[in-house]
Amino acid sequence: ANVVLWIPGPVMPLCLVALGVTLGLTHTTPWWTAALVALGGILFPLSRITRTEWVAHTTDAVILLSFILLAVAIARRWTDRAAASSVPAWGTINTP
Repeated sequence: ANVVLWIPGPVMPLCLVALGVTLGLTHTTPWWTAALVALGGILFPLSRITRTEWVAHTTDAVILLSFILLAVAIARRWTDRAAASSVPAWGTINTP
């Protein structure tokens, strides 16, 4: 039970910071999206350690907003690639 419960706790914020840095260095998403992902990883332990409600809610909002922006960036990139290629996008119907 210790492995399942205690290891993911410190690893999740570290992974968020690493993901934000990687997204920023590879220019996969806009810089502000990468910065928000990394900021969420930095703020997450602070909100849980202090157990202050407004800090926790703000941190959760930052993480949620960063993931929404990340999903929008991925969706835009995916639709741009589908429009540029001859392969139809997923969910479209080819009519002769």
